[in-house]
Amino acid sequence: MSLFDRIKPYLYYRTARHVRVDIWQVGLTNRILQTGIIVAFIATVITSNSWAASERPLGVVNAWEDGGRYGFAPTLNRSSEYYSYCASPDHNYVYSSNYEYIMPECRNLQPEEIVTKGIGSISFTTSVIETYEYSWECGNQSAATRAKEASCGGAVVDRTNAGRQCSCATSQTYYVKGVEELQVAFEHSYFTSGSSRIDLSGVSNHKSCADTQGDKTCAEHPLSTTITYPNGTERTFQAGDPIVMRLRDYVLLAELDLDDTNTDATQDRRPGDDGFPQFRITGLRLNVELKYDNLDDEHAEILLNRQVDAQMQVVRAEVGWAGMGPQVWFAEMPSVSAEGVETGAKVIRYRQGVVIEFVAMGSLYHFDWNHALTTVIATVVFFQLLSLLMDAVAFYLLPNGISTVLQGKRSERISKRQTFAQLGLRAAIAVDWYYKLDKSQNGMITVADIVSVFARVPGLDQEKALMLARTILRKSKKSDRLLDFKEFMDILEGGDSLNFQHFLDVVHTTGKIDKLDQEDVAEAQAAFRRSAEEGSAEAPRRSASGVSQAADAALVQARPATGSAEEEAAIVVQLPEATAAAAATAAAAAAASAAASATAARPAEPLSTPASPPKRSRRCISRLLHAPSACRSRCLRARRRERPCTSPPPRAASLRLSCRRGAGRARCSSSTCPRLR
Repeated sequence: MSLFDRIKPYLYYRTARHVRVDIWQVGLTNRILQTGIIVAFIATVITSNSWAASERPLGVVNAWEDGGRYGFAPTLNRSSEYYSYCASPDHNYVYSSNYEYIMPECRNLQPEEIVTKGIGSISFTTSVIETYEYSWECGNQSAATRAKEASCGGAVVDRTNAGRQCSCATSQTYYVKGVEELQVAFEHSYFTSGSSRIDLSGVSNHKSCADTQGDKTCAEHPLSTTITYPNGTERTFQAGDPIVMRLRDYVLLAELDLDDTNTDATQDRRPGDDGFPQFRITGLRLNVELKYDNLDDEHAEILLNRQVDAQMQVVRAEVGWAGMGPQVWFAEMPSVSAEGVETGAKVIRYRQGVVIEFVAMGSLYHFDWNHALTTVIATVVFFQLLSLLMDAVAFYLLPNGISTVLQGKRSERISKRQTFAQLGLRAAIAVDWYYKLDKSQNGMITVADIVSVFARVPGLDQEKALMLARTILRKSKKSDRLLDFKEFMDILEGGDSLNFQHFLDVVHTTGKIDKLDQEDVAEAQAAFRRSAEEGSAEAPRRSASGVSQAADAALVQARPATGSAEEEAAIVVQLPEATAAAAATAAAAAAASAAASATAARPAEPLSTPASPPKRSRRCISRLLHAPSACRSRCLRARRRERPCTSPPPRAASLRLSCRRGAGRARCSSSTCPRLR
């Protein structure tokens, strides 16, 4: 046996069997849902580029106020009446006793007083509650003390520390005039984290190398920034220049105005007034989203696209209040006497305003096999979930008993006893089929037997019938391609898991479980003996009619006779002794036919009547009309030496014939000519 023959039984593939449910309502629902999954998959791949892997870039932003004192001077030179919000009764609001905004006036502040720069952010003050606090020693009549008392302006003077400590505080609320006219500038950069296989980075203040010569800081892939306004207009800032806009434009990009009402803040606490404050009072938080992408016409490319662009979008964060909080400085540094009396003056500005936070967003796309495979697997998972859903509908929810019927087709209850019973009953039925196919009645199914059956099929030619027969007999493990009953059963049952021989070896495990009555056992044994005797009695008739008339004639025509008339007469079929005469007659007829063929080729000679075969030939197996001449000669020589063969079994016809070639000489198998004693 070759190496391939040894490993061939392990070269197979297993797959699940499926049940087809021919209910059009269920099928239509399944097709509609399948179509929906496919359409959703295609739409997702096209619109969101889900087939490509993506990474969110990291970003760094540097922002500042760009106008300076000189740029802001024209705004400060305008009178307060120019701005409608200055000292307007429409801007009255009280949050608490500490935060009162009553007709705030406008005050001129320089940009450095208005702007607060942070990491990735920048803030602009819009409203201020400014508080002055003074402290001195009670009873001190110095000029500084009298100036502090005058600055209190009639405010309540607190006396603490046993009457030695005096203090007062005055507050006023005001708006920063023209704050929305300040210029806001920023530049930004992006880079990938290195977690993916792409390495991209860029800076907005590096110009394109195509526009510069000899500039070492130029960029091969310049980073431009595009801003889209609410009305649909766009503005693009090319690489190399900072993005500069007024604060008013940032607020406008969020579709707001500083004098709009902030409904996310607390309502006015004054009795009879439940209005909301303006954004100029409460402040406003804006998120500037910088969305980076390397798409080409909104679609990702299979090859990595290193050209990255930025889209800027401003979104308002829905919070009630926003600002920079308190700012404190001392007009007079505090000092404390031995008695614990503090002397000093400080200013506290509590600021609300517009806080701008810069956020890096977007996706940088690149092709990745693992990600693409994951996308396909996700779609397959949806199909599997759909199958589970349709199974639940088909096998559990259909009315009128349909689901019950389908359940029986889908799931099969298997037990050892049931399986063995089915296989045994099929074997009993298959016995009749087997002997109906055995046209030659020799106990084996041959090519001729199968071809003769297919000859009855209209439109099936001889060549196709022969191919079918050869295909069936390939299952036979015998070299002469004859099919015995066990192999016949293996083909019928597909014996991959349990062949018929294995079944016969283990059938006792279930056959001994049930106890039978002794009378039933005796009756069954008697029936078996009767059937066996009937089969033995029919064997001579089968051999005479089948072997002599069909198989022998075909083989004599196929190959010339090589032995003498006496030898051919001695080749008889081993049958029970009751039919030896009939077998001898059949052999004599074959010998006469061979002699007649030989006479036609040489001068006429007196014909001699062959002697009847001796009785001892009954004990010699001879299915040798099907065997090569070398095998026939061996058995004939054994007969001439009058050495008896082994006694045949009751059904000698079931012995197969085979002749193998080996070691450079003809060798006959024991099934062709039995071992001599």
